[in-house]
Amino acid sequence: MDAFVVRLLLSPIFLFALIMHEMAHGKAADMLKDPTARTFGRLSFNPFAHLDLLGAASFVIFGFGWAKPVPINPYFFEDPKKDTAIVGLAGPAANLLIAWFFSVLFRYFSFDHELLRFIYFNTVWINIMFAVFNLIPIPPLDGSRLLRAFLPREGAAFLDSIEPYGIFIVLFLLMMPGSYRALNLLIRFIFGFLMPT
Repeated sequence: MDAFVVRLLLSPIFLFALIMHEMAHGKAADMLKDPTARTFGRLSFNPFAHLDLLGAASFVIFGFGWAKPVPINPYFFEDPKKDTAIVGLAGPAANLLIAWFFSVLFRYFSFDHELLRFIYFNTVWINIMFAVFNLIPIPPLDGSRLLRAFLPREGAAFLDSIEPYGIFIVLFLLMMPGSYRALNLLIRFIFGFLMPT
């Protein structure tokens, strides 16, 4: 089957991973006393509240994508550096938890139907991909929120300065064969760890 058609068929799984990822960000911020995500309607199962058209198109064309960043206001946090890092980690953690949950189901239940195996394998794969991709430490991806917690003020200011161009920087880096290969190897390693052979 053509790769483009396969990615179209996988779009519902991608949307599920995207929604859970973004809701985890918003819920973490909400629990840390920042109501911004709730105010902007980001604690929602509606995919259109989270969908980034360029990110969705990137998934269909290239096999990886992203969502609109959840808005947060660090001024609400008791410890802005630490709490921003927690919010940044919440999305990838949710995806890895989903990947683990579906891998456990796959291990303990028999899925002889080819379509079910396809759904389960790709639910695990896409959630791992979403977690790994979003941990790249370039804004507006989640890895930059984690990195910011360890940077001095000048480093955080630099991240702020490149944020408007961040996605284009990420796409440029991923177009380099070595970067894409390294990302793919990490995803495969985690997938192999979770899924039975």
